[in-house]
Amino acid sequence: MKKLILILVLLGAMSFSFGQSAPYYTQNIFNKFAINPATAGLTDCPDFKFGHRRQWMGISQTPVTSFFTFNTSFGKEDKNPRAFHGFGARFITDQAGPFSAQSFHLGYAYHLQVNNKYTLSAGAFVGLRNYVYDGGSVVTPVFDPIVNATSSLLIYPEFDPGVYLYSKDDFFGFSVANFIPFKLQTSSDAIGSPSNNVKHYSITYGRIITAKGYYYTFIPSAMVRFTPFGVPSIDLNFMWYIEDNFALGASYRNPLGLSFIAEMRFLQRFRLGYAFDYGAIGPQGAFPFTHEVILSFLACKDKEKLNKKPVCPAYR
Repeated sequence: MKKLILILVLLGAMSFSFGQSAPYYTQNIFNKFAINPATAGLTDCPDFKFGHRRQWMGISQTPVTSFFTFNTSFGKEDKNPRAFHGFGARFITDQAGPFSAQSFHLGYAYHLQVNNKYTLSAGAFVGLRNYVYDGGSVVTPVFDPIVNATSSLLIYPEFDPGVYLYSKDDFFGFSVANFIPFKLQTSSDAIGSPSNNVKHYSITYGRIITAKGYYYTFIPSAMVRFTPFGVPSIDLNFMWYIEDNFALGASYRNPLGLSFIAEMRFLQRFRLGYAFDYGAIGPQGAFPFTHEVILSFLACKDKEKLNKKPVCPAYR
């Protein structure tokens, strides 16, 4: 039975690493730039984020994601600029059993005011990704030259485009991960059986509801993520911000997934976000819990810019 459980966990890890080759995040409102490059530059301050996500507590070698993002803007010197630029970078590392992947991308976005209400931005991530299969970490009764071998595969260039339409009242985003197809195989090495990566599409819509006096802000939103011929993943999210210093939220993800989110701003420049996911389905012997922590730092020298509301109120 233990061997059967190990095989099932490894199969799940393979599915996570390759079938779902774009990382999932729970704090979509707080972590927009990691998902959509077109959101680069929405803050007036350089924005650094560090995040860690651990899935299925209770057993080893379950999916773990760590990431770092940075983005800022330039060309916002005018009081009411009709156009400006954003740029940034992201680094993501995924680990699931013997499979791991590290990716590094540079991002750029161009923002253009299209009318008195809306601004449209378009951008892209460009970079590379390295897949590694660590066969030495797999325990087998006897040495197997295929299972116990270690191989790696460098994929480049990677190109992930996105668009974002936003105002003070609502926002809409669309992005594509794994836009350029590639095979997880080389002439000399292969990771698993010969297979292609698949495009991952993300569609986001949200609305900003501000209470009188700007003391409370409510942001209901939805995100749909899907692959060709796959079952869509739908996140329904609701966030409640109190003077932009503290926030509580909840999210539902099909099927049978619930999340609870909390954010706190401290020392003016820092914001800490935590998400707890509960899924009704998990590997045997594991708790169906996922923890996600994100720390943000706004590197503003000007306190006026630090306390200024962002161009898009949903971007925090």
